[in-house]
Amino acid sequence: MTRALLPLLALLLLAAPAHAAEEKQTFFSEPIEVKSYTGEQSYQLLDADGEHAPADPGWITSIKVDVVKKPTAKAKALSIQDVMIHHIVLHSTGAKWSSGANCGGRMFAMGEENQEMPRTGDFGIANETKSGSAPNWFLTHMLMNHRPSHFKVWVRTKITYSDEPKTELTPLWIDTDGCDVDPTYTVDGSGKKGSTDYDRHFWEAPMDGRIIGAQGHLHGGGKYQSLRNMSCDKRELIRSQGYYGFPDHIFYRVRPMLHEPSPISMSRTISETGIPVNEGDRLRLTAAYDNGLPHTRVMSILMGYFLPGEVDGCEEMPDDLDIQDVPDRSRKPYPRFKVPLVAPPDGAFAPFKNAIKVSDYFFNKRRVQIERGEAVTWRFDGSTFHDVSVASGPRGFSSEWIRNGEYTYTPEVKGLYKLYCTLHPGLMSQELKVTR
Repeated sequence: MTRALLPLLALLLLAAPAHAAEEKQTFFSEPIEVKSYTGEQSYQLLDADGEHAPADPGWITSIKVDVVKKPTAKAKALSIQDVMIHHIVLHSTGAKWSSGANCGGRMFAMGEENQEMPRTGDFGIANETKSGSAPNWFLTHMLMNHRPSHFKVWVRTKITYSDEPKTELTPLWIDTDGCDVDPTYTVDGSGKKGSTDYDRHFWEAPMDGRIIGAQGHLHGGGKYQSLRNMSCDKRELIRSQGYYGFPDHIFYRVRPMLHEPSPISMSRTISETGIPVNEGDRLRLTAAYDNGLPHTRVMSILMGYFLPGEVDGCEEMPDDLDIQDVPDRSRKPYPRFKVPLVAPPDGAFAPFKNAIKVSDYFFNKRRVQIERGEAVTWRFDGSTFHDVSVASGPRGFSSEWIRNGEYTYTPEVKGLYKLYCTLHPGLMSQELKVTR
């Protein structure tokens, strides 16, 4: 090469368009107002505008989410003592992979256990519609404020993003309620100390492929989740173990205590080879919860990532399973915990006569007495959703979130039931005494 060509080559290199390959990107929700001592449950659209979600199509290779007081990439994530993430779900209903395998576009979920999608091999989620554009995202969130003042916060999503093709993964979502918008149930606590309640949900694999990674989500009282292939000798594919902190962990030191502390971590399984599953295989998701105490409005969700491709029958399990997110120290067995009422009622118990009115931020009868086998009704009439749930008591029960309507429960076990609204635990509490 002659010296005369060197300057020309340098100019051509400088003029060539930059190829970003993989880079870190940060996006923010619209501001969210979280009232004091309450849980804020809401939804919002995240436009593909480069601020709320990626503006250009590409491949997502990792996801991590937190909550901040300022919408900046360097802002410090809020502590659970300020605003706790009860759960966050990112949806991409317009993505080309959106299907029943992921409940129509659910691509990421996290709870108090602080789940994330780690970078794995050369895999990625295609952030692209069938027409080739970047899809809008959708955010579902429930945040809990432990402070006496309101907070304005933003959900911050950090991803690594590539404009180079990756081996495309399809998000996988399996829960106990089959894609319900509020997939919760109640463990009634009718067992002996140390006993276990097993909730099982069956799911049919929609295609051949391999599970590259999966991690569970449980609430307080949850022990583990297990995914088995009932079509291949009932073999266990995934086990996501719940790990609990010691009494000095922030989950147990936060004040006021608005709900039962969750596991501090759920184990995640990763395999670059992939766990084989055939189209039509019957998979069973089992959630194991403590049944020595009641646990209301609990969840069992397994979020995974699936590599579509031909599988030849019941192939052997891969030998590269990597179990991640196992804390250095944790408490065993599950620590029994009774949720306190933040604002316990006082005064005399009144006999139940008419339906208890539930309106915005109050029960009109705060201490009620009934006999065992007698039905009690709550009548909801508010501008926002509320529920009635057992914080602690002889048995667990819970209504759905109701704005206008009724809920009736007939207790069969005597004792004192401490009740609250799980959305507004610092504001709404009640006691029900069941006699005879």
